[in-house]
Amino acid sequence: MQTTTVLQFRAYKCGLLIMLTTFTAFLFSCSGTAQDDVQLDGRAFTVLTIPNGNPAEAAMESITFKEGRFDNDNCHLWGFGDAPYKASREGNSIVFTATTTSPKEGSMMWKGTIIDETLHGTMTWSKEGQADLNYTFSNGQIELADLNGKSFDVQFTDADTTTTETITFTDGYFESPGCYAWGFSRAPYDAYILDGVTHFQSLYTSEQEGKMFFYGVIQSGMLSGTQFWTKEGQADIYYQMRGEER
Repeated sequence: MQTTTVLQFRAYKCGLLIMLTTFTAFLFSCSGTAQDDVQLDGRAFTVLTIPNGNPAEAAMESITFKEGRFDNDNCHLWGFGDAPYKASREGNSIVFTATTTSPKEGSMMWKGTIIDETLHGTMTWSKEGQADLNYTFSNGQIELADLNGKSFDVQFTDADTTTTETITFTDGYFESPGCYAWGFSRAPYDAYILDGVTHFQSLYTSEQEGKMFFYGVIQSGMLSGTQFWTKEGQADIYYQMRGEER
């Protein structure tokens, strides 16, 4: 009779241990499994997007989440718009994906991870007839630069012509006077330091003539970069910029 009681007690302990182990595993599984349908609406990040192996063409961009859609403002230049996003929680981080498209320029597949206020991720740009282009993006440790008061004598060169003008940075604005004849006017600039090199960018807009995007690097008083002019009904025009500080 006593032996039976001991065996029953041992079986009870074993069953209780199995139940506790199973419940603990269930809790661990729930905490480690992605939880879908996380909302990021209302959040915005300023990031540096860097082509793999080519930091000279890094760009400062704004990523926003609104009404269930992901958007990158800088990609509008190439005809990309916003797109639905999917987000899930994985531990203490949120992982999201989105694919933006352009009628002419293909698709961009974005995947990012958000931890508190920190964002980092990757983007792949795919286009028919073009090898995939891979980028990283992050909002961490962006060191801003001040170019106010600086001016440069710059040559703008495309396939056919070369022109020279003086560009200036004044009170937070970038000025390229040679563009004013086409209805463009000065615009704010962004500038930051990456790997010890100063980068800048500025976007001009004109109701009739489209958009001009300037991006370049400044190192040891020398400036180099690209001016990109896009206009509906017109083939995109690229100018190389080369100059030195005055």
